[in-house]
Amino acid sequence: MDAANEVILQEIEQASITYDAKDLPRIRPFLSHPDPEIREAAINGMIVLGDAAAAPMLREASQIAPTPQEAVRMQEVAAYLELPSGSLVSRTKDGRAVLGNPNRTPPQVKERYPGDYRKKSARPPQQPNAAETPASSATKE
Repeated sequence: MDAANEVILQEIEQASITYDAKDLPRIRPFLSHPDPEIREAAINGMIVLGDAAAAPMLREASQIAPTPQEAVRMQEVAAYLELPSGSLVSRTKDGRAVLGNPNRTPPQVKERYPGDYRKKSARPPQQPNAAETPASSATKE
């Protein structure tokens, strides 16, 4: 790889690790670069940047991609970037984490689980059904 391509790869990397959509125009021209390694680095840079604003750029570039495989890859990456972000932790408007269902209020929880609803012992232990115990199945045989 020549020095010019090394500079381009470094530029793509620097733009992608800002995680700021304002840097997408720095990566965009490399989606149609003659070198396939540069094009792949540009696609990966947009993935790392992780902004849905890259999707239209990728779709546009897929129209002029030199190979059908690259066109499909660009379309797939565009679709991936448009997926909604997910979070396992709900947050309040001021950013505090909320454990459990944020729409369930403590009185609703207390009504469902009498006692101290925050302790695991609040639920009474389940008693096995007498018909399902191993001893009763052994006597049937």
